[in-house]
Amino acid sequence: MSAVRHLRDLDPERRERVEQDAKVFAGQTHWEGCGGLTLTDGMKAVVSAMACLLVCDTRQTLYEDVSSVILYPQGYVARSSTGPLGIVSEGMARLGEAHVNGPVILSWSDALRDATQYTGRNLVLHEFAHRLDMLNGYVDGAPPMPAWIDIGRWKHTMTHEYGALHASLDQGAPTPLTPYAATNPAEFFAVSTEAYFERPFALRTLRPELYGLLKDYYVIGGMEA
Repeated sequence: MSAVRHLRDLDPERRERVEQDAKVFAGQTHWEGCGGLTLTDGMKAVVSAMACLLVCDTRQTLYEDVSSVILYPQGYVARSSTGPLGIVSEGMARLGEAHVNGPVILSWSDALRDATQYTGRNLVLHEFAHRLDMLNGYVDGAPPMPAWIDIGRWKHTMTHEYGALHASLDQGAPTPLTPYAATNPAEFFAVSTEAYFERPFALRTLRPELYGLLKDYYVIGGMEA
């Protein structure tokens, strides 16, 4: 767990809270190694610490609804799926997935790199932001709000910022978010979470309202005032 660079910047109280939450999450969750990966306690600790960082201050969940965490050595090909009209979608190459009331699937090499090196992205934060989004049973970029966040403010800000991202991409204007954030509101929230923790200066400079909303939501992370 000491390898996770994000913990080094926390005050002692928050660091201890994240570490204790991570131990609980690692112990209560079913873990699987796939693709020849042999799981270790160190792998569980790294993923658990990153996941629990997101809920350090909101205390909304310890991801009790996560059925399992599945680690692959690196990127993998997701299983083919059949849609409601019988249309079969071929498996796609992925680094991670999160499923409602199901597993979180991660590329271990990417999870470890993002936890120990500055890459500007973070696979574990992205997928577990999806799990926060799924707490109310929907995947719409609007997770259950802590008591101090007004849902009306959340919807207004996120809708405006989602539209602003599309406009920036159309105009070739600089944006702190990757183009993948424009896929849908759920991905917008997950990618914005990555940016808040990994590129806070750029996010605060270029999209201050989005930064401010996420700062109020997570409390932990971002930049010191």
